[in-house]
Amino acid sequence: MIYLAGPISDCSGPEVMAWRQEATQALGGRVFDPIADPLRAEADPASIIKEDLVMIRHSSAVLANWWKESAGTAMEIFYARQLVIPVILVIQPGRISPWLVHHASYRVETLAEGIRRAREYLA
Repeated sequence: MIYLAGPISDCSGPEVMAWRQEATQALGGRVFDPIADPLRAEADPASIIKEDLVMIRHSSAVLANWWKESAGTAMEIFYARQLVIPVILVIQPGRISPWLVHHASYRVETLAEGIRRAREYLA
């Protein structure tokens, strides 16, 4: 299973959902998607974080789409790397935080490249 990490807060529905739907379909549904739970919006922050951490722990890799800065996504990347879970970081070229560079196992520029890399961890 691949954990899908990416910005959620202060994003529109299409911004949050479009890339996740593409990745889910391309990866044959073998993903942990933290927003898939319809009750998430009503949950308290501690419950949300606890559930996300469980999904990350049970993932073979994290596909992190860094199209916009996100504190939650940064923390998920850090947590995964602490557990030695590979992180595939989709990020545009430019000024990239050394923290992201250090904690990403792979850096790619497009979601399609990220999905291709993530498939390697579904075997």
